[in-house]
Amino acid sequence: MNSWRGRIGIVVSPPNTVCEIEFNAMAPDGVTVHASRLHRATEPRELTIEVLKSANDDLERATASLRPVRPSVVAFPHTLGSMVDGPGYDKDLVRQMERAAGCPSVTTSIALLEVLEELHIQRLAIAAPYAPNLTRIETDYLRKAMPDLAVVSEHSVGVKTGFGIGELPPDSAYEAARKADSPEAQAVFISGTNWMSGAVLDVLEADLGKPVFGANQITLWASLRRLGVRATDGPGSLLRDASHLA
Repeated sequence: MNSWRGRIGIVVSPPNTVCEIEFNAMAPDGVTVHASRLHRATEPRELTIEVLKSANDDLERATASLRPVRPSVVAFPHTLGSMVDGPGYDKDLVRQMERAAGCPSVTTSIALLEVLEELHIQRLAIAAPYAPNLTRIETDYLRKAMPDLAVVSEHSVGVKTGFGIGELPPDSAYEAARKADSPEAQAVFISGTNWMSGAVLDVLEADLGKPVFGANQITLWASLRRLGVRATDGPGSLLRDASHLA
């Protein structure tokens, strides 16, 4: 039995080619990852609010398709997709998943809030792969969900499609995080679960001298937290420090 510590189900957005890779690479021994995918009839020319919300209409069906593998927790690893309509929207997504899967669930948005609260981060920098107008969705979400948090700086790469984000190399996440960082920031968040960031988290933390979070990393962290499983082997200090379960 490979999943002797638990099974994590993940519901992946239609064009995401990175999430499954990073979740499987980061999952500790005894935890297995099982994916389903949202359906979208056609691939849009550009990522928009309407595109994000229309794909989420399939969330309950996609989550229910994981039920036969009996997941211990289900995650929706999608930063923009879980922030697109504010803090109440992400809680509704969780309710849909828990109803469909019959187990605890979490979104990337809620995972980020939990990480920031756990580590007492009040000043954050954001590196995002999207156009600036979509990055503002995330800053607006955080402003409403955590009024005491300040997004002190941000950098948007400007990729227009979800599939295009998945084609970005890891060094693009490194460069974007360095551009996003500022002396005021206590931590840097690399948004986008279709952006390969896990490989550069340790290097960034060494170079910047502060915590750096990746979207898949924090979503896995929150999933493991719900399992009561300690991660001790990175990437990033968040997954090496199990004090959140102490």
